[in-house]
Amino acid sequence: MIHIALMSYIEIDCTCLFLLLSIFVISSHKIEDRQSWIFYQLTLVFLMCVTLSDCVWALMDGHVIPAPIPLQYLINSAYYVFSTLTGSTWYFFVSTELGILQQRRMGTLLLMVAPLVATIVMILANCVVPCVFAIDADGHFIRGPLTLPIFLMPLFYMILATFHPLLRMFHKKNYAQWTRYRDLTFFALFSIGSIVLHFFAPGTPLPSLGMTLALTLVFLNRQEQLISIDPLTKLNNRHQMLAYLDRKMESPDRGCDLYLLLLDLDHFKAINDEFGHVEGDTALIRTADVLRQVASVFGCFVSRYGGDEFILIYETANESRVDALCAFIQQALADASQATVGRYVLSASIGYAKRTPAVQHIPDLIALADRALYAAKDARDQVAS
Repeated sequence: MIHIALMSYIEIDCTCLFLLLSIFVISSHKIEDRQSWIFYQLTLVFLMCVTLSDCVWALMDGHVIPAPIPLQYLINSAYYVFSTLTGSTWYFFVSTELGILQQRRMGTLLLMVAPLVATIVMILANCVVPCVFAIDADGHFIRGPLTLPIFLMPLFYMILATFHPLLRMFHKKNYAQWTRYRDLTFFALFSIGSIVLHFFAPGTPLPSLGMTLALTLVFLNRQEQLISIDPLTKLNNRHQMLAYLDRKMESPDRGCDLYLLLLDLDHFKAINDEFGHVEGDTALIRTADVLRQVASVFGCFVSRYGGDEFILIYETANESRVDALCAFIQQALADASQATVGRYVLSASIGYAKRTPAVQHIPDLIALADRALYAAKDARDQVAS
Protein backbone atom coordinates (compact mmCIF):
# COMPACT_ATOMS: atom_id res chain seq x y z
CA MET A 1 0.00 0.00 0.00
CA ILE A 2 1.36 3.44 -0.94
CA HIS A 3 2.00 5.78 2.00
CA ILE A 4 -0.17 8.93 2.06
CA ALA A 5 2.89 11.24 2.02
CA LEU A 6 4.29 9.41 -1.01
CA MET A 7 0.92 9.59 -2.73
CA SER A 8 0.82 13.37 -2.18
CA TYR A 9 4.38 13.66 -3.52
CA ILE A 10 3.43 11.77 -6.71
CA GLU A 11 0.21 13.75 -7.14
CA ILE A 12 2.12 17.06 -6.97
CA ASP A 13 4.68 15.86 -9.52
CA CYS A 14 1.97 14.59 -11.87
CA THR A 15 0.05 17.87 -11.58
CA CYS A 16 3.23 19.76 -12.45
CA LEU A 17 3.84 17.49 -15.44
CA PHE A 18 0.29 18.06 -16.70
CA LEU A 19 0.61 21.85 -16.36
CA LEU A 20 4.00 21.95 -18.06
CA LEU A 21 2.86 19.75 -20.93
CA SER A 22 -0.29 21.86 -21.40
CA ILE A 23 1.72 25.09 -21.51
CA PHE A 24 4.18 23.54 -23.96
CA VAL A 25 1.41 22.44 -26.34
CA ILE A 26 -0.43 25.78 -26.17
CA SER A 27 2.72 27.87 -26.48
CA SER A 28 3.81 25.87 -29.52
CA HIS A 29 0.78 27.19 -31.42
CA LYS A 30 -0.13 30.57 -29.94
CA ILE A 31 3.02 32.35 -28.83
CA GLU A 32 4.99 34.49 -31.25
CA ASP A 33 7.86 32.71 -33.00
CA ARG A 34 10.93 34.29 -31.42
CA GLN A 35 14.30 32.87 -30.51
CA SER A 36 13.77 33.72 -26.86
CA TRP A 37 10.56 31.68 -26.74
CA ILE A 38 12.43 28.63 -28.04
CA PHE A 39 14.57 28.84 -24.89
CA TYR A 40 11.37 29.13 -22.83
CA GLN A 41 10.01 25.96 -24.40
CA LEU A 42 13.32 24.19 -23.79
CA THR A 43 13.00 25.22 -20.14
CA LEU A 44 9.57 23.59 -20.10
CA VAL A 45 10.94 20.39 -21.63
CA PHE A 46 13.88 20.14 -19.22
CA LEU A 47 11.67 20.89 -16.22
CA MET A 48 9.32 18.11 -17.36
CA CYS A 49 12.34 15.79 -17.38
CA VAL A 50 13.28 16.97 -13.87
CA THR A 51 9.75 16.36 -12.62
CA LEU A 52 9.47 12.96 -14.30
CA SER A 53 12.80 11.75 -12.92
CA ASP A 54 11.81 13.06 -9.48
CA CYS A 55 8.50 11.17 -9.69
CA VAL A 56 10.15 7.91 -10.77
CA TRP A 57 12.79 8.23 -8.04
CA ALA A 58 10.07 8.74 -5.40
CA LEU A 59 8.32 5.56 -6.53
CA MET A 60 11.58 3.62 -6.44
CA ASP A 61 12.64 5.07 -3.07
CA GLY A 62 9.24 4.13 -1.65
CA HIS A 63 9.66 0.60 -3.03
CA VAL A 64 6.47 0.98 -5.04
CA ILE A 65 8.25 -0.13 -8.19
CA PRO A 66 11.25 -2.48 -8.11
CA ALA A 67 14.45 -0.99 -9.50
CA PRO A 68 18.04 -2.20 -9.61
CA ILE A 69 20.63 0.12 -8.09
CA PRO A 70 22.16 1.08 -11.49
CA LEU A 71 18.75 2.36 -12.62
CA GLN A 72 18.41 4.41 -9.45
CA TYR A 73 21.83 5.92 -10.13
CA LEU A 74 20.69 6.77 -13.67
CA ILE A 75 17.43 8.41 -12.53
CA ASN A 76 19.12 10.53 -9.86
CA SER A 77 21.90 11.53 -12.24
CA ALA A 78 19.32 12.59 -14.81
CA TYR A 79 17.58 14.70 -12.14
CA TYR A 80 20.72 16.74 -11.46
CA VAL A 81 21.68 17.16 -15.12
CA PHE A 82 18.19 18.24 -16.17
CA SER A 83 17.96 20.62 -13.20
CA THR A 84 21.09 22.43 -14.39
CA LEU A 85 19.81 22.37 -17.99
CA THR A 86 16.56 23.98 -16.77
CA GLY A 87 18.53 26.77 -15.11
CA SER A 88 20.77 27.30 -18.14
CA THR A 89 17.93 27.51 -20.68
CA TRP A 90 16.07 29.94 -18.41
CA TYR A 91 19.16 32.10 -18.26
CA PHE A 92 19.46 32.09 -22.06
CA PHE A 93 15.72 32.86 -22.35
CA VAL A 94 16.09 35.92 -20.11
CA SER A 95 19.29 37.03 -21.88
CA THR A 96 17.63 36.78 -25.29
CA GLU A 97 14.49 38.57 -24.07
CA LEU A 98 16.60 41.45 -22.81
CA GLY A 99 18.79 41.52 -25.91
CA ILE A 100 22.01 40.91 -23.96
CA LEU A 101 22.79 37.41 -25.27
CA GLN A 102 23.68 38.83 -28.68
CA GLN A 103 26.13 41.21 -26.98
CA ARG A 104 28.03 38.45 -25.20
CA ARG A 105 31.49 37.56 -26.48
CA MET A 106 32.32 33.96 -27.25
CA GLY A 107 34.54 33.70 -24.15
CA THR A 108 31.69 34.88 -21.94
CA LEU A 109 29.24 32.43 -23.53
CA LEU A 110 31.67 29.58 -22.93
CA LEU A 111 31.93 30.67 -19.30
CA MET A 112 28.13 30.55 -19.08
CA VAL A 113 28.09 26.83 -19.91
CA ALA A 114 30.77 26.07 -17.29
CA PRO A 115 28.24 25.11 -14.55
CA LEU A 116 26.55 22.68 -16.95
CA VAL A 117 29.91 21.13 -17.82
CA ALA A 118 30.78 20.96 -14.10
CA THR A 119 27.48 19.15 -13.41
CA ILE A 120 28.18 16.56 -16.08
CA VAL A 121 31.75 16.06 -14.83
CA MET A 122 30.53 15.54 -11.24
CA ILE A 123 27.90 13.05 -12.38
CA LEU A 124 30.46 11.10 -14.43
CA ALA A 125 32.86 11.13 -11.47
CA ASN A 126 30.04 9.84 -9.29
CA CYS A 127 29.89 6.73 -11.48
CA VAL A 128 33.42 5.89 -10.35
CA VAL A 129 33.43 7.27 -6.79
CA PRO A 130 30.12 8.14 -5.05
CA CYS A 131 31.03 11.78 -4.41
CA VAL A 132 27.65 13.35 -5.27
CA PHE A 133 25.30 10.69 -3.94
CA ALA A 134 25.14 6.98 -3.23
CA ILE A 135 22.45 4.32 -3.05
CA ASP A 136 22.71 1.99 -0.06
CA ALA A 137 21.89 -1.71 0.02
CA ASP A 138 18.28 -0.93 0.94
CA GLY A 139 17.93 1.34 -2.11
CA HIS A 140 17.91 4.62 -0.16
CA PHE A 141 19.50 7.86 -1.35
CA ILE A 142 22.57 9.10 0.58
CA ARG A 143 24.12 12.52 0.01
CA GLY A 144 27.81 12.86 -0.78
CA PRO A 145 30.38 15.65 -0.30
CA LEU A 146 29.51 17.17 -3.72
CA THR A 147 25.74 17.23 -3.18
CA LEU A 148 25.80 20.91 -2.19
CA PRO A 149 28.00 22.02 -5.15
CA ILE A 150 25.74 20.22 -7.64
CA PHE A 151 22.71 21.87 -6.02
CA LEU A 152 24.36 25.23 -6.58
CA MET A 153 24.74 24.77 -10.35
CA PRO A 154 21.12 25.63 -11.32
CA LEU A 155 21.13 28.32 -8.62
CA PHE A 156 24.06 29.98 -10.37
CA TYR A 157 21.98 30.40 -13.54
CA MET A 158 18.89 31.55 -11.63
CA ILE A 159 20.77 34.22 -9.70
CA LEU A 160 22.51 35.39 -12.87
CA ALA A 161 19.16 35.54 -14.71
CA THR A 162 17.69 37.70 -11.92
CA PHE A 163 20.35 40.39 -12.02
CA HIS A 164 19.51 42.29 -15.23
CA PRO A 165 15.67 42.34 -15.08
CA LEU A 166 15.81 43.29 -11.38
CA LEU A 167 17.96 46.32 -12.18
CA ARG A 168 15.77 47.34 -15.12
CA MET A 169 12.58 47.13 -13.04
CA PHE A 170 13.51 50.27 -11.11
CA HIS A 171 14.58 52.44 -14.04
CA LYS A 172 12.01 55.01 -15.17
CA LYS A 173 12.79 54.58 -18.85
CA ASN A 174 11.64 50.93 -18.58
CA TYR A 175 8.22 51.80 -17.13
CA ALA A 176 6.35 50.32 -20.11
CA GLN A 177 8.21 47.03 -19.66
CA TRP A 178 7.89 46.87 -15.87
CA THR A 179 5.51 43.89 -15.85
CA ARG A 180 7.78 41.94 -18.16
CA TYR A 181 10.85 42.53 -15.99
CA ARG A 182 8.85 41.66 -12.88
CA ASP A 183 7.84 38.29 -14.35
CA LEU A 184 11.41 37.46 -15.33
CA THR A 185 12.63 38.36 -11.84
CA PHE A 186 9.91 36.51 -9.93
CA PHE A 187 10.52 33.26 -11.82
CA ALA A 188 14.12 33.13 -10.66
CA LEU A 189 13.19 34.15 -7.09
CA PHE A 190 10.51 31.43 -6.96
CA SER A 191 12.99 28.89 -8.27
CA ILE A 192 15.85 29.94 -5.99
CA GLY A 193 13.58 29.75 -2.96
CA SER A 194 12.21 26.32 -3.86
CA ILE A 195 15.65 24.83 -4.59
CA VAL A 196 17.13 26.17 -1.34
CA LEU A 197 14.18 24.84 0.69
CA HIS A 198 14.44 21.48 -1.06
CA PHE A 199 18.05 21.14 0.04
CA PHE A 200 16.91 21.37 3.68
CA ALA A 201 13.64 19.45 3.13
CA PRO A 202 14.50 16.75 0.57
CA GLY A 203 11.26 14.82 1.08
CA THR A 204 9.21 17.40 -0.84
CA PRO A 205 8.98 18.11 -4.60
CA LEU A 206 9.61 21.83 -4.04
CA PRO A 207 11.83 22.56 -7.10
CA SER A 208 9.30 21.08 -9.53
CA LEU A 209 6.39 22.83 -7.81
CA GLY A 210 8.10 26.22 -7.47
CA MET A 211 9.45 26.35 -11.02
CA THR A 212 6.19 25.06 -12.52
CA LEU A 213 4.18 27.77 -10.78
CA ALA A 214 6.68 30.40 -11.89
CA LEU A 215 6.69 29.23 -15.53
CA THR A 216 2.88 29.18 -15.46
CA LEU A 217 2.76 32.79 -14.24
CA VAL A 218 5.22 33.87 -16.95
CA PHE A 219 3.08 32.16 -19.59
CA LEU A 220 -0.21 33.63 -18.34
CA ASN A 221 1.24 37.13 -18.14
CA ARG A 222 2.68 36.79 -21.64
CA GLN A 223 -0.74 35.70 -22.92
CA GLU A 224 -2.30 38.72 -21.22
CA GLN A 225 0.23 41.03 -22.83
CA LEU A 226 -0.66 39.65 -26.26
CA ILE A 227 -4.22 40.86 -25.72
CA SER A 228 -4.29 44.48 -26.89
CA ILE A 229 -8.02 45.33 -26.59
CA ASP A 230 -9.96 46.24 -23.46
CA PRO A 231 -12.85 43.71 -23.32
CA LEU A 232 -15.54 46.18 -22.25
CA THR A 233 -14.87 49.30 -24.31
CA LYS A 234 -13.01 47.61 -27.22
CA LEU A 235 -10.42 50.39 -27.03
CA ASN A 236 -6.69 49.80 -26.74
CA ASN A 237 -5.84 48.57 -23.26
CA ARG A 238 -3.28 49.89 -20.80
CA HIS A 239 -0.52 47.53 -21.97
CA GLN A 240 -0.99 48.53 -25.60
CA MET A 241 -0.99 52.21 -24.62
CA LEU A 242 2.28 51.86 -22.71
CA ALA A 243 3.90 50.05 -25.65
CA TYR A 244 2.73 52.76 -28.09
CA LEU A 245 3.79 55.59 -25.79
CA ASP A 246 7.18 53.96 -25.26
CA ARG A 247 7.75 53.93 -29.02
CA LYS A 248 6.64 57.55 -29.37
CA MET A 249 8.84 58.71 -26.51
CA GLU A 250 11.80 57.09 -28.27
CA SER A 251 10.91 58.24 -31.82
CA PRO A 252 8.45 61.18 -31.91
CA ASP A 253 7.24 62.59 -35.21
CA ARG A 254 9.62 65.26 -36.46
CA GLY A 255 8.30 68.80 -36.07
CA CYS A 256 5.55 67.78 -33.63
CA ASP A 257 5.18 67.86 -29.86
CA LEU A 258 3.93 64.81 -28.00
CA TYR A 259 0.94 65.31 -25.67
CA LEU A 260 -0.67 62.90 -23.24
CA LEU A 261 -4.28 63.60 -22.28
CA LEU A 262 -5.79 61.94 -19.19
CA LEU A 263 -9.59 61.94 -19.17
CA ASP A 264 -11.74 61.09 -16.15
CA LEU A 265 -15.56 60.82 -16.28
CA ASP A 266 -17.37 63.17 -13.94
CA HIS A 267 -19.76 61.73 -11.33
CA PHE A 268 -19.08 58.16 -12.50
CA LYS A 269 -19.46 56.75 -8.98
CA ALA A 270 -22.86 58.45 -8.68
CA ILE A 271 -23.97 56.84 -11.96
CA ASN A 272 -22.94 53.42 -10.61
CA ASP A 273 -24.61 53.99 -7.24
CA GLU A 274 -27.89 55.37 -8.59
CA PHE A 275 -28.40 53.38 -11.77
CA GLY A 276 -26.30 50.25 -11.17
CA HIS A 277 -23.07 48.87 -12.57
CA VAL A 278 -24.70 47.78 -15.84
CA GLU A 279 -25.55 51.40 -16.60
CA GLY A 280 -22.05 52.37 -15.44
CA ASP A 281 -20.61 49.99 -18.03
CA THR A 282 -22.94 51.50 -20.63
CA ALA A 283 -21.61 54.97 -19.78
CA LEU A 284 -18.07 53.72 -20.32
CA ILE A 285 -19.02 52.20 -23.67
CA ARG A 286 -20.68 55.46 -24.79
CA THR A 287 -17.54 57.34 -23.78
CA ALA A 288 -15.43 54.87 -25.76
CA ASP A 289 -17.62 55.44 -28.82
CA VAL A 290 -17.05 59.18 -28.47
CA LEU A 291 -13.28 58.70 -28.21
CA ARG A 292 -13.25 56.51 -31.31
CA GLN A 293 -14.97 59.35 -33.13
CA VAL A 294 -12.34 61.74 -31.76
CA ALA A 295 -9.53 59.48 -32.94
CA SER A 296 -10.93 59.37 -36.47
CA VAL A 297 -11.08 63.20 -36.62
CA PHE A 298 -7.79 64.10 -34.92
CA GLY A 299 -5.72 61.00 -35.65
CA CYS A 300 -4.79 60.40 -32.01
CA PHE A 301 -4.22 57.17 -30.10
CA VAL A 302 -7.01 56.29 -27.66
CA SER A 303 -6.98 53.78 -24.83
CA ARG A 304 -8.70 52.85 -21.60
CA TYR A 305 -6.31 53.46 -18.73
CA GLY A 306 -8.39 51.87 -15.98
CA GLY A 307 -11.76 52.31 -14.30
CA ASP A 308 -13.35 55.48 -15.69
CA GLU A 309 -10.04 56.93 -16.91
CA PHE A 310 -8.91 57.10 -20.53
CA ILE A 311 -5.66 58.21 -22.11
CA LEU A 312 -5.19 59.89 -25.48
CA ILE A 313 -1.78 60.35 -27.11
CA TYR A 314 -1.64 63.17 -29.62
CA GLU A 315 1.15 64.69 -31.71
CA THR A 316 0.82 68.20 -33.07
CA ALA A 317 2.98 71.23 -33.74
CA ASN A 318 0.33 73.59 -32.37
CA GLU A 319 -0.93 73.40 -28.78
CA SER A 320 -4.16 75.09 -29.80
CA ARG A 321 -5.01 71.82 -31.57
CA VAL A 322 -4.89 70.10 -28.16
CA ASP A 323 -7.39 72.62 -26.82
CA ALA A 324 -9.56 72.03 -29.88
CA LEU A 325 -9.33 68.27 -29.26
CA CYS A 326 -10.48 68.70 -25.65
CA ALA A 327 -13.38 70.95 -26.71
CA PHE A 328 -14.40 68.37 -29.32
CA ILE A 329 -14.46 65.65 -26.64
CA GLN A 330 -16.61 67.74 -24.31
CA GLN A 331 -19.12 68.55 -27.05
CA ALA A 332 -19.23 64.94 -28.28
CA LEU A 333 -19.89 63.72 -24.72
CA ALA A 334 -22.69 66.28 -24.35
CA ASP A 335 -24.22 65.00 -27.59
CA ALA A 336 -23.89 61.39 -26.42
CA SER A 337 -25.74 62.29 -23.22
CA GLN A 338 -28.99 62.45 -25.21
CA ALA A 339 -28.98 58.65 -25.21
CA THR A 340 -29.33 58.65 -21.40
CA VAL A 341 -32.83 60.17 -21.71
CA GLY A 342 -32.05 62.85 -19.16
CA ARG A 343 -31.10 60.47 -16.35
CA TYR A 344 -27.54 61.77 -16.22
CA VAL A 345 -25.12 63.86 -18.26
CA LEU A 346 -21.86 62.51 -19.63
CA SER A 347 -18.99 64.90 -19.02
CA ALA A 348 -15.32 64.60 -18.28
CA SER A 349 -12.41 66.41 -16.71
CA ILE A 350 -9.23 66.40 -18.82
CA GLY A 351 -5.65 67.04 -17.84
CA TYR A 352 -2.85 67.01 -20.35
CA ALA A 353 0.93 67.31 -20.39
CA LYS A 354 3.57 67.85 -23.06
CA ARG A 355 6.76 65.88 -23.44
CA THR A 356 9.70 68.26 -22.97
CA PRO A 357 13.46 67.79 -22.52
CA ALA A 358 12.79 67.76 -18.76
CA VAL A 359 10.12 65.04 -19.15
CA GLN A 360 11.81 62.06 -20.75
CA HIS A 361 10.13 59.11 -19.04
CA ILE A 362 6.59 57.71 -19.19
CA PRO A 363 5.79 57.86 -15.43
CA ASP A 364 6.85 61.51 -15.33
CA LEU A 365 4.60 62.41 -18.28
CA ILE A 366 1.62 60.55 -16.79
CA ALA A 367 2.25 62.18 -13.39
CA LEU A 368 2.17 65.65 -14.98
CA ALA A 369 -1.08 64.87 -16.78
CA ASP A 370 -2.49 63.44 -13.55
CA ARG A 371 -1.71 66.65 -11.64
CA ALA A 372 -3.36 68.66 -14.39
CA LEU A 373 -6.37 66.33 -14.20
CA TYR A 374 -6.79 66.97 -10.48
CA ALA A 375 -6.69 70.69 -11.15
CA ALA A 376 -9.42 70.24 -13.79
CA LYS A 377 -11.55 68.09 -11.47
CA ASP A 378 -11.77 70.92 -8.95
CA ALA A 379 -14.15 72.46 -11.49
CA ARG A 380 -16.04 69.62 -13.24
CA ASP A 381 -16.13 69.41 -17.02
CA GLN A 382 -12.90 71.42 -17.28
CA VAL A 383 -9.53 71.12 -19.00
CA ALA A 384 -6.13 71.83 -17.45
CA SER A 385 -2.50 71.47 -18.46
